[in-house]
Amino acid sequence: AGRAALLGYTTPLWVLPAWLGAATGLGAPLVQKALGLAAAALGAGLVVARARGPEGARDGAVRLGAGLLVGLQSTLGVWGQAGLETGAAVLAAGLAAIGVGVPGRRGDLLLGGAVAALAGLRPEMAPFALVLLLARARPIAWGLAVGGVLAWLAFRLALFGAVLPLSYQAKVGAPGTGLPYVGAGLLLTTGVVGLGLAAVGARRPGRRAWGLAAAAQVGTVALVGGDWMPGARLLAPVLPLYGVLAAEGAAALWAGGRARRALAAVGLLGALALPLIDLVAQLGPVRAAGAARRAARGLAERLGEHESVALVDVGWLTWDQPVDVVDLGGLTDPTIARAPGGHLTKEIPIAYLAEREPEVILLHAAVPPRVDGEGRLETLAGYPVERGLAASGWVRANYRVEDVIRYAEGYHYVWLARRPPGPPGARDARESRRE
Repeated sequence: AGRAALLGYTTPLWVLPAWLGAATGLGAPLVQKALGLAAAALGAGLVVARARGPEGARDGAVRLGAGLLVGLQSTLGVWGQAGLETGAAVLAAGLAAIGVGVPGRRGDLLLGGAVAALAGLRPEMAPFALVLLLARARPIAWGLAVGGVLAWLAFRLALFGAVLPLSYQAKVGAPGTGLPYVGAGLLLTTGVVGLGLAAVGARRPGRRAWGLAAAAQVGTVALVGGDWMPGARLLAPVLPLYGVLAAEGAAALWAGGRARRALAAVGLLGALALPLIDLVAQLGPVRAAGAARRAARGLAERLGEHESVALVDVGWLTWDQPVDVVDLGGLTDPTIARAPGGHLTKEIPIAYLAEREPEVILLHAAVPPRVDGEGRLETLAGYPVERGLAASGWVRANYRVEDVIRYAEGYHYVWLARRPPGPPGARDARESRRE
């Protein structure tokens, strides 16, 4: 049950909203989307509320600037409501950063508890958390944080037999992909000039830890190879920190004379321009994606009528369907995660697939495939892992194309159903062609 609940990711804390959705009858998608967006908004709001100007400046004006820098980030809106753990990570990262500056035991509890939560949400944020813990350097905060980390490691070990998340084996980015990912993400979220303002803000009293922690997250994302999903999803948790640092940096420059005022104005306009353009540009694709998902609801329900399915797109289509999932990307399947190949290029162990014997294999294709008279695929413009599977002798002998379903422009699903048993000996003959 625990494996099935994860449905496309291995961040254990975010299983709880899925369970809540199932328990209340509201459904996992609705609850996870609503809580994710609310958490992102709350986390961003709490961080922005901490913005302060230099002596003589109006804090309200600085908070307004920080609010604009954060509120125009399409990444926070798109990924906050996507149903993944991004919104919760924004909240946990914000609380951890705030905890550094809160005096006494309250700050210790806030920082330690938030870091413990981050360990169950986004494990690649360990360097970010470490920077904040070192800045605080108090036993209670460290004790809570370390206890939380150990608890989540034990959870992973019990559920998957390994302390590292399956994503480490299933989808680590290829070498050289991290820097372009981070570069594009910083360009769209900061306009680059915003980084200069943030650097100025990080020099202010009490803000050095925020700047170093945000930089640590950017560096970590570059090292792990970024993400295959569109947008700067992995940078989202530190965007509220960036917004406050950049706004405070602009305010500090503004207080320094005419030349610095001009620099602050130009920097702030540049930092706002690209996020605004990106936000407007994302409106159309987001609406189109929502329409495609609503149209595909029938396909998801159709999958729910079967006992098992093998596919790459294990998130939306199987989110709240009572179907056993064979994850061809390996995100929730230890056997496939450890198979040779990178993300979407896995070499599926045919013997393992034959043992699971999914009732349906659902493949993706950029264009409708060619199918011969016996229901075998002749072409498939899919991911490498799907093309390899479609060419498998075992799949060709035991499955046939039953349907081709258009999901969106340039995105189709190919439904392969198990062939009915043939005459005595026919299935054995097909099995003998297994790799």
